[in-house]
Amino acid sequence: MSHEVYSDEDFQIVKRRDYIVIRKNHPYEFHSHFHKYSGARSLIKMFYKRIQPEDDYFNTAMKRVTTAEEFNNFVPQRRKQNYYNVNKGGKRR
Repeated sequence: MSHEVYSDEDFQIVKRRDYIVIRKNHPYEFHSHFHKYSGARSLIKMFYKRIQPEDDYFNTAMKRVTTAEEFNNFVPQRRKQNYYNVNKGGKRR
């Protein structure tokens, strides 16, 4: 037995043993499975922001949910550069 947890104009999240993200107005092949609800929601948020996920699991999930043309138009996600304070940690003699 399953029930709908989230729904908008493009996506639907269904709770069974795990969470399934289903793309509306597409065949059922455009779906992906997640252990947590937060992972399913973050994939949908990345879709609307047009971001390619850096994580391998999210990347394959995004490929399953989108068409090849849509996926190629997404911008790859980049990590923020670490801040290094020059004034701290200087060597003294």
